[in-house]
Amino acid sequence: MSKCSKIREAWASGDRIGALRVAAGFFDRSEDTQIFKRGMDAHNHPDFYRQIGRDPNQLTAMALQLLAVKFRLGEADQDTDTNRLVESRQGQTARR
Repeated sequence: MSKCSKIREAWASGDRIGALRVAAGFFDRSEDTQIFKRGMDAHNHPDFYRQIGRDPNQLTAMALQLLAVKFRLGEADQDTDTNRLVESRQGQTARR
């Protein structure tokens, strides 16, 4: 089973963090993969991210939102700030 299939299967079963865990395991060095890794890391180590002044919930939510958009997973959180960040990321990617 491919990683993309695993992501879709986990998402469909309601395991958003499981889907993010798979995406964080990609080996490429793209900005999207870095966001997935940071979101998973923020989920696993929230105290560290709070210590450095970052909101771990926001980082995780942004990674999940990007995952939903990138893999066309349908239902995604409706956080407007997160949506704006994801949309700006998509615009940056399209301009490359």
